Amino acid sequence: MWMGGPLPLGYDVRDRLLVINEAEAALVRRIFDDFVTMRSATLIVKAYGAEGLVTKGGRPFTKQTIYKRVLEVLTWRYRTCNESMAQPVVCPCAPAHQNK
Repeated sequence: MWMGGPLPLGYDVRDRLLVINEAEAALVRRIFDDFVTMRSATLIVKAYGAEGLVTKGGRPFTKQTIYKRVLEVLTWRYRTCNESMAQPVVCPCAPAHQNK
């Protein structure tokens, strides 16, 4: 149940539950893939700025927002891979990064 606050990139709220926003989820997957490929948040920020990509709040990406998205993906991956979790957690990037 979503109790409020800023929504994470890749999600929307329906009936107080987080649901995956497929368009934003594609951007989350891209951020992670670009970070793995480029290995530089600075280069990613420059590339996204040139393309006009913005955060869910409509602001340009910064190094901090890139690092935060990458950390979120890694955290979700850990939680979805951890068999001791009582309830499965679904990451918006899960289909693209399963078994990697």
